[in-house]
Amino acid sequence: MARKKARETYGAGSISQEQRNGQPIPNKWRVVVSLGYETVEDKNGTMRRRQRKIQRVVTGSLKEARRVCKELSAQYEHVDVESARDDFSSVVAAWLGMARTSNLCGQDQLKQYERHLGFMAKHLDGKPVVELKKADVEKALAAVKAERGCSNTTLHKVYQQTKRVFDYALDSDIIVRNPCNAIAAPKVDKVTSRRSLTMEEAAKLRACLDRDELAAYEDFADKEQRQSEHGNMFGRSSLRGLSALSGLMAVRILLATGCRRGEALALTWGCVDFNSSQVFIKQTINQRCEVKEPKTGAGVRALYVDADTMAHLRKWKTFQAKALHLVTLTDEDGNLVGPAKQTDETPVCCSDVAGWYDPTNLYRWWAGEKGKPGYRDSVGLHDLKLHELRHTSATLLLGSGVDVKTVQHRLGHASSSLTLDQYAHAIPANDRAAADIMAAICGAQVAPSARVVELKRKTA
Repeated sequence: MARKKARETYGAGSISQEQRNGQPIPNKWRVVVSLGYETVEDKNGTMRRRQRKIQRVVTGSLKEARRVCKELSAQYEHVDVESARDDFSSVVAAWLGMARTSNLCGQDQLKQYERHLGFMAKHLDGKPVVELKKADVEKALAAVKAERGCSNTTLHKVYQQTKRVFDYALDSDIIVRNPCNAIAAPKVDKVTSRRSLTMEEAAKLRACLDRDELAAYEDFADKEQRQSEHGNMFGRSSLRGLSALSGLMAVRILLATGCRRGEALALTWGCVDFNSSQVFIKQTINQRCEVKEPKTGAGVRALYVDADTMAHLRKWKTFQAKALHLVTLTDEDGNLVGPAKQTDETPVCCSDVAGWYDPTNLYRWWAGEKGKPGYRDSVGLHDLKLHELRHTSATLLLGSGVDVKTVQHRLGHASSSLTLDQYAHAIPANDRAAADIMAAICGAQVAPSARVVELKRKTA
């Protein structure tokens, strides 16, 4: 009788029976697919040749083991063996290089990707990327959460970014399956810390803006009178007071439209139509004062603005045009260019040097810094974030009966679910009204002519 072969080979794959104490284990097979060899240094400093391989243990018949071996051999046949030996960090570096070349996102976003993926690489490196499995990724995610103390929302971002890197590896024939596909994405934390102003608080804020805007105009006139008396009217490199007035205008725009901080600060006079009472959101500005297009097509939109806000903008435009003539501009080499002029490209909310208003400076003016109170403290809104004016706009509009699609458009969201989930807060007055309606429904008297009909079950 012919002796049974100890090992069967199928291309780069092979099958052998598992053993325990030198004896074969029935119906248990080890399937191995070779990914070539590499030279490594062992703990004694000796250079040795080591095989890179993919292994699976199959429980069942030899026929089943043969089927798995052939499938694995076919899957790994087109794998780039050299790249498959790379660790996770190497694949991340390749993906980041591709993202930079293709301009998939901004520099700030790429830095966040690099930081988050670095957290994962710390735990995934040490194995060739082709050998990483679901359990490896799950263990790495748990370790990142424990070490960094990050929220579920941040962990969700780390997972999504890791999945994108593995998708890139899959498309590049480095791996044959994405281990993240078998993992449930971490759930995003519900936004509970955001607040929305009540109607009364919003009205109070608007009244404060009216009061402080008028005072700022008067203070500016007094300051310029003193400058005139000292013969220092023209040729200045900056005009103190412009940014403070611009801050008030920015808050007014945020409250009236619900747009983002970067969108409000990137608004130019060419995007303000006083005839139709509209503003056109076409761009945004980031923390490095780089003006860019909105992230999605939904971010480009035209918004109607109430008459009172437009009246304040009209007055500000006239004032700004006169004030800018007092500022002398210079080029990159320090050469004089001439007085600043208001054009369609001039920012609605400008800095003291007639340029873009830095978003970080706006937040410092609003929230204060280093123990110095900000504007929000002067109006009694000590913990209100600028972004919460956006929440306020969405909540008050929805609470007043405006349909969700209109609110979605005003906020520039791609989906209405985001508008409802993240930006709609419960309004206590509406909740009380809902309770009164339910009381009226449940407490309604039954008409005297009504009869209660008892339904009897048919018997067989």
